Amino acid sequence: MKPDLRTMKWELTFQASIDAPRGPIDNWIIHDPIGSPEHMIAFTVPKGRDDIADFVLRSLRAGQNVLSQLPTGQRFKPDEAMPFIGRRPH
Repeated sequence: MKPDLRTMKWELTFQASIDAPRGPIDNWIIHDPIGSPEHMIAFTVPKGRDDIADFVLRSLRAGQNVLSQLPTGQRFKPDEAMPFIGRRPH
């Protein structure tokens, strides 16, 4: 079952620091605390830049706010000017 993006609760959790070829990075996950592993977003930021990780979480929550304001049953339609959001062009 797909999660309801309008109502999912998200938490930001630090995972680990890693020495990458171009410098150290921090791994973070944004997850639904009651969701399953497929309800998780993992990403890296430069080491010590937890402000970037927090910004990503706040942006996700702002997007949820937009979704929650849509009328019930109406689906979000990505901006027509950006037709490849979320998928690769052919």
